[in-house]
Amino acid sequence: MPDRNKIICMTRLAILEKEYGRELAEADSTFLYDWVVSRMLRAFFSATCIFIAAAGLWALCSIDFVLSLLDGEGIRDLAAFLLVILFSGMEPGKSFGQGLKAGLGGAFTAFLNTISCFGNVMSYIRLFAVGMAGLAIAQSFNDIASGFKGPMVIAGVAVVIIG
Repeated sequence: MPDRNKIICMTRLAILEKEYGRELAEADSTFLYDWVVSRMLRAFFSATCIFIAAAGLWALCSIDFVLSLLDGEGIRDLAAFLLVILFSGMEPGKSFGQGLKAGLGGAFTAFLNTISCFGNVMSYIRLFAVGMAGLAIAQSFNDIASGFKGPMVIAGVAVVIIG
C-alpha cells in the first residue's frame, strides 16, 4: 500500500498535468525528438566506425593481394586511373589549377563515372558475344542447308527458312 507522501506527490503531479498538460506535451515531444536524434547519430557513428574497422581489417588480411597489384602493370594501371580522376575536372575556360581543383573536388564522382563506363563497356562486350553466337548458329544452319543436293534442296530451303 502506498504511503501518504507518495499519494500527495502523485496528486500534485496529476493537478500539474491537468493545468499545464498542453505545454508539457510540447516539451515532451521536443525532448523525445532530441533523444531519438541523438540515438540515431550515435548508431550512425557506431556503424561508421565498425565499417572503417572492418575495412581496415580486410586490408590487413588481404595485403598480399594489394601488394600483388602493385607490380609493374598494377602501378601503371593505378597511375592511369589516378590521372583520369585528377584531370576529370578540366573544361574549356578553366585554368590548369582550377581544373585540378575541380578534379580533386569531384574525385568521388569521377571514380563512380569511371566504374560506370567500365560497366557499359562490359555490357557492350556481352552484347557483341550474343551477336557472335547468333552468327555462329546462322552459319551452322547455312552449312546444314548447303549439304542438301538434288531433290533435297527443298528440305535445305526449309532448313534455311526455319533456322
